[in-house]
Formats: sequence, C-alpha cells, structure tokens
Amino acid sequence: MAENHKWNENGDHLVLFMDIMGFKDRVTRMEHQDLLNKMIEFKEKNDRLKPLLQDKNGELLRMVQFSDSIIIASLDDSKSALNRIVKAGVVLMQNALETGFALKGAIAKGPLTFDSELGIYFGLPLVDAYLLEEELKFYGVAFHHSVEELIQQYKERPLIRGGREQYLPVSEYQIHLKSGRSLHFCILYHKLTRLLAKGDYSATLNRHLKLFSRTVSGSPKIYIDNTRNFLEDAHD
Repeated sequence: MAENHKWNENGDHLVLFMDIMGFKDRVTRMEHQDLLNKMIEFKEKNDRLKPLLQDKNGELLRMVQFSDSIIIASLDDSKSALNRIVKAGVVLMQNALETGFALKGAIAKGPLTFDSELGIYFGLPLVDAYLLEEELKFYGVAFHHSVEELIQQYKERPLIRGGREQYLPVSEYQIHLKSGRSLHFCILYHKLTRLLAKGDYSATLNRHLKLFSRTVSGSPKIYIDNTRNFLEDAHD
C-alpha cells in the first residue's frame, strides 16, 4: 500500500543541518571558477539523494542549500523519516569527502516551518542542530538529545520494508567536541556502501581524508585526526 506523504503542520520534524568546513577560506583563496566547478561536482554527486527526497507519491524530505549550509527536513518524526534522513546524511558525508569537501552536522527534532516558496526556514530543531554542529570537532553528524528516544524506538523495533529489516547506521560514540569529548549518538556513514547497503566503506573514506589532509595545516589537521579515529573506532 502506497504511503501518503504530507507535511505535518502541527507535529514535530527531524532537521539535519550541515556546514561545509573551510568554505569561506576557499572563497577568498580559490579562483571563483575552480570553486564553482567543485560545487557543481558535489551537486552532481548528490543526485544519489533523489530517491531519498522524493518517490512516485511525492516528497519524502525537503532540502535547501545556500552558500556553505545544507538543511534537510523530514515530513514528520516517524521511524521511516529517521531512516531516510540518516541515509541522506550518509550520502552527503561520503560525497563531500570524495569531492574534497569536509562536512559536519547535527540532527534535532521539533516543530519547524520549512517554506521554500517564501524562503522561510525556522524552528527550535534548526537552532538546536546548528548549535550542536558548531561544537563538533570531527567530520561527521551527531544527534541532539531530542532525537534519542526515537533512535531507541527504532533500535527496539526496526523499520521493516519489503519484508526486510532496515539497518540504521547509528550508534553512540565519544565524539570530539571543542570542549572535550562526550557520548552522543552519531551517524556511522562509513558503515554503508555507496548503494546504501550495509558494509564497510571506511577504507575509501580514509583515502580521501589522506588526500584532503595534504591541503590543510593547523586546526583542520586535528579534525582529520579525530575523523580517522571515528572511522576506526565507531561501530554499531
């Protein structure tokens, strides 16, 4: 039976906020056309998002990108929405590293207005996701505590689709923050292949991290080291 996709006006939504690291520095140091070509490459890779954003019945997630920020919002706060927005985070993290960009982000839950026609995007989960993203000191996606109950519900009773249990690449990890380390749920974006099937993609991501490491010095190196540790140590 087909799902009826409709924006939940009065309920909660999941919001993924992501930031492209070092983007302002690239704007000032790179030739405009070179950076544009990189952005186009990233956008073309993100065609992988289309099945997650929309199906034959209509939209599944809403997305907007401006400058160095990406926002994806779910239609509601269901387990199905959690599964889709997590996989969207996986796609963005993998595509960014493969393009030579570094992303970090966070997911929060709450009431939201997301009107692309009027260009109005606001709500508590967007603020919560932004503030948590600012604290991260590794390339990855962490969850605000507002989503933890939904994650636990998914873990206890996973989403079943087509008779098969839908794997959710999410686990707790002592993530690196600007003020230290703390246990948070985070997306295991190295535990899904490019086809979004369960598998180990960390070797490929580490190769791209190594290439990226040759282009930066100072504090960005710390982010890269922390990310390498995450890819090695974070498991479900």
